[in-house]
Amino acid sequence: MQEIVNGLALAAIYTMFGIGLSLSWGALKVLNLAHGAIFMSASFVAYLVADSVDVGLFTVAVICVAVGGVLTLLAELLVFTPIRARTRDHHQAEFRILIAGIGLATMLVTVAEQLTHNTPFGFRRLTYETVVWRWGDVRVSNTNLLVVTCAVVVVGAIAAWLRWAPSGRATRALANDEETAALMGVNRLPLRLGVMFVSGGLAGLAAALLTVNLGALSPDSGENLLVKGFAVVILGGVGSISGTLLGAAILAATEVAVVTVTDGGFTDAVTFAFMILVILLRPQGLLGQPAVDRV
Repeated sequence: MQEIVNGLALAAIYTMFGIGLSLSWGALKVLNLAHGAIFMSASFVAYLVADSVDVGLFTVAVICVAVGGVLTLLAELLVFTPIRARTRDHHQAEFRILIAGIGLATMLVTVAEQLTHNTPFGFRRLTYETVVWRWGDVRVSNTNLLVVTCAVVVVGAIAAWLRWAPSGRATRALANDEETAALMGVNRLPLRLGVMFVSGGLAGLAAALLTVNLGALSPDSGENLLVKGFAVVILGGVGSISGTLLGAAILAATEVAVVTVTDGGFTDAVTFAFMILVILLRPQGLLGQPAVDRV
């Protein structure tokens, strides 16, 4: 039973991080390799604030969401958009964006490593008390409940926005065919900036909750989570919110099961072996839609 509690909390973090990655990748065709570093940077900025003054959990979460959103927005405005504007070939533009994302990630991680001397950091002056309830051998904390609740709210809000909001429908149109969407009156630049801000904000929210849950992050925490985020999105299907939720649940359950049965050393090997199997048998992901060539 304790494994289920741990798995739910882990799946919730993977879901929030993965949805942010899936939004930019699925809707805008931007595979942002700086997503993990932005996740870490959001927590790091909140750490700098929380290290100076007493702050509450809500304030820390707002700081992380704002920092994650603004950093991703700046990446889109100052790096990704100029690359697309100066590159005629779509595939070359995607490749250059990948390289630029690696460069941005390296810059952010290096800054954090130098300022922290490559040591873990957390919210030491956070005015938040962890409460743990016990039922036999099962322990559930208020942080576990908060993380799962936030994930449920995020999934519901994003799904509702994509389904019913005009900007959400425009985002789906942009993901399906960008040029046709533009001809139908969709203003691409504000929509792109909005989606990128939401993508980064979700990474920031996941960073705040994971830091509180674990107690601390390290400068390379974002890079480790980025690999897990890719696994979640690929398992579920790029651009599918429900697929991301399913992929996060499968990844978390697999990791918890492997840790429970073994010493944990084979966790990543088993997880990514399963991901490769899904890619071979169902390349579009468990809930993804197969690509269709239109004539």
